[in-house]
Amino acid sequence: MNTTHIFRLSGLAAALGGALRVAAAFIPPTPDTPALELLYFAIDVSLLFGLIGFIAAATGLATIVGPDAEVFGINVYNTAVSVIGFGLAVMSIAMLWSGRLPRWIPALWIASLLAGIAATTVPDAQQAGFLAAGILFALGFLAAGVALFGNPRLQ
Repeated sequence: MNTTHIFRLSGLAAALGGALRVAAAFIPPTPDTPALELLYFAIDVSLLFGLIGFIAAATGLATIVGPDAEVFGINVYNTAVSVIGFGLAVMSIAMLWSGRLPRWIPALWIASLLAGIAATTVPDAQQAGFLAAGILFALGFLAAGVALFGNPRLQ
């Protein structure tokens, strides 16, 4: 397998994870639902393979264990989402400087981070903000995956 194949598969994984995450945004989060946990596992694995080489965002994805985990009084999901958001924002800035992908793709991830911040700081915006952040996050992966799959030379 050569580098082109690896990047095409990475793009396919990112697109699949993004598409699944968009769909999951419209499924009500019900704790301890095996099917939902399996869906989020598939999303997380797909996004992780789509992030080959991007440590900060990959670390955040690796710590998510579903939509409802809490360990030692710390909401692991919310903490991991913050790490992913900041990791993707840093990666997005690098992507904007490199000019390899259309500028609107990293802009989706930056907008996702801003929507997430708004969801945690603006009164009465939490539900809509997190929904928007999740969809923008997923659309960024979907678009980047399609772009990378269609042109693996973007690496």
